[in-house]
Amino acid sequence: MHRSSTRIVELASTINSTVAKLDEILRSRGHPTPLFEEVAPTLLPDSVLDMQNVIIDATSELHDLLLSPMAPLFQETPGLILIVSSKTSRTLSSHKPSRYCGYGSPRGPNFFPRNRHKEPEPAMVAHTSISKAITDPNIRNFLMMSTRDVLPASVKAFSLVHNTPLSLYEVFHAAPDRALRFARAMKALTVHPEYDIRHGIDNYAWSLGQAKVVDVGGNRGNVAIHLARRFPEPSILVQNKEEAIQGATDDVPADSKGRVTFAAHDILAPQTVEADVHLRGVKANNAAGILIFRALIPALKPNVRIVIQEACYARAWRSLVMEGKRNSVRAPCAPDFHYQYYSLVLCSMADLVTASLHNGRAWSIKDWRVLFSRADSRLVLKSASR
Repeated sequence: MHRSSTRIVELASTINSTVAKLDEILRSRGHPTPLFEEVAPTLLPDSVLDMQNVIIDATSELHDLLLSPMAPLFQETPGLILIVSSKTSRTLSSHKPSRYCGYGSPRGPNFFPRNRHKEPEPAMVAHTSISKAITDPNIRNFLMMSTRDVLPASVKAFSLVHNTPLSLYEVFHAAPDRALRFARAMKALTVHPEYDIRHGIDNYAWSLGQAKVVDVGGNRGNVAIHLARRFPEPSILVQNKEEAIQGATDDVPADSKGRVTFAAHDILAPQTVEADVHLRGVKANNAAGILIFRALIPALKPNVRIVIQEACYARAWRSLVMEGKRNSVRAPCAPDFHYQYYSLVLCSMADLVTASLHNGRAWSIKDWRVLFSRADSRLVLKSASR
């Protein structure tokens, strides 16, 4: 007990001092302070992300210490399912409270996770910055996928819960609406700094002149569009399942049209398009990952590069999460980057979701090297950066 009481004072002190520094920096730069108001900024500047991590780590631990063990079980899942299932976030007017629209009864607010909506007066509900974000189609699709595809799969695994011998991608291939939802959900993930697509753009020398880039499994052109706008010369072909790229051309900005194109392609089928760079991500288990890279071999010519934007985890993160330690672990593929506890929790969540959906797991730099060697001995990992 004495240790816990000392720890909460230590955490409170860390929160107080770090928040003061953060607030001073935001004020000096004229950046709005975080609020739950509908018009509040959605992201903090990159320069304060380290302080953000320290504060989140400390507040998370303090929150956990002060709760009863059962309390978290009643907070998130029912409310998220209700919010996603109802039309509330879509039909609620901006800057104007409405009467329990979409919830059916005054009991609705009991299901609100913290600060997901607010009740400015009895029988009325209004947006917060969080509920306003749910009106974004990509974020809403991510929540729908999480509550309808991922949560059930976390209990029995995807194929079992859907009573099918097919994989996730095979199921989505037969259900275009779910495939489109999945594609838009993956686009929503890029709002997180950890998944920001700029990592793949900033950490590779893309000044290739009039080169050809094939973005294999490139969603709806999320990376391709940013790449085309940043570098005016390369042409980028985005390959994905036909149902996932329907209408994607309409989303390409005018300044990138003609240089960002789309084509239907199965990522496990032999690659027929030659390019200077093949860009891809890998969300699969080891066996599928090997097949994905083997499929690229027929189109590879000397000195072609395969650029992968994916997670690369420190080997120690699992034990740190299990032990609940709030210290840093150094990532082997990025010597200057430290994973805070908040990031470790994201690693843990990603690992569990990958296991439930693909029977896969999070990979370390050593795992990536093994994967490449098993796919083809000619594939060599040149570098890894973060």
